[in-house]
Amino acid sequence: SGQAFMPEALDRIRELSRRVDCPVQVDGGIKHDNARAVFDAGARLLVVGSGIFGQEDLTREFRRLDAGLR
Repeated sequence: SGQAFMPEALDRIRELSRRVDCPVQVDGGIKHDNARAVFDAGARLLVVGSGIFGQEDLTREFRRLDAGLR
């Protein structure tokens, strides 16, 4: 938990989502400020650990993340 997101992964997510016929899952550094980019790149399953659980107000962080994906 607490791994930083690697922005260079966005290209790999795009490529993978074009090549496979199943949902792409991303785990590692997902937070409210990058979840939209990861989703737009093609990931449909986002695993969030410290982006929510490492924060003072879990509910607020979940809602921020959710709002960014709507």
